[in-house]
Amino acid sequence: MPVPPTDHKRIDGNDKVDLVTMPGTRIITFQMNQNRVEALKDVRVRQAIVHAINNEGIVKKIMRGFATPAGQMSPEGYLGYNPDLKPRYDLKKAKELMKEAGYENGLSLTMMAPNNRYVNDEKSLRQLFLCWLRSASLLT
Repeated sequence: MPVPPTDHKRIDGNDKVDLVTMPGTRIITFQMNQNRVEALKDVRVRQAIVHAINNEGIVKKIMRGFATPAGQMSPEGYLGYNPDLKPRYDLKKAKELMKEAGYENGLSLTMMAPNNRYVNDEKSLRQLFLCWLRSASLLT
């Protein structure tokens, strides 16, 4: 049975339970609709968003170390996996790309995200992404 990272310490401390952890294949992504949002048609804006998201920070702070920072859609061992693709958190680069694309002051986006479908989805998908995108001056 899956156990949320917030409960690992409590359950691991129970002598009647053996807690086993193992890697999974679920990847939570941030999808960008290029057909409905004009700004997202510009590859520099999409790249800026990628550079503004701190995958390692999500793993450390929200998932409490029980996740792997992903830099791509395919997990290791699956078709399409490329070991050269790593998370690319770089706020300076994100701001440069937004400026090049003509969005130096950011842009406005609508976001849809699940709630209680995945472990810590509300925290990781809504709060953190919005916070980091604002800190990179990507959103107005």
